[in-house]
Amino acid sequence: MIDKALLLIDVQQAFNDPKWGPRNNPTAEEKMQQILTECRKNHWTIIHVQHVSQSPDSVFYE
Repeated sequence: MIDKALLLIDVQQAFNDPKWGPRNNPTAEEKMQQILTECRKNHWTIIHVQHVSQSPDSVFYE
């Protein structure tokens, strides 16, 4: 049974592509690192979800 979990979705380099325009969250990585550190310290389950495209033209292509 999972008591507490952190779910991180779409935290990936593809969002730095210029096609997305200027970012509105310049400290997002720093804040996520702080949250991850606390969750790991407290032994929470951490789930990462990453979108991967099969299209070589996509910014989400491996």
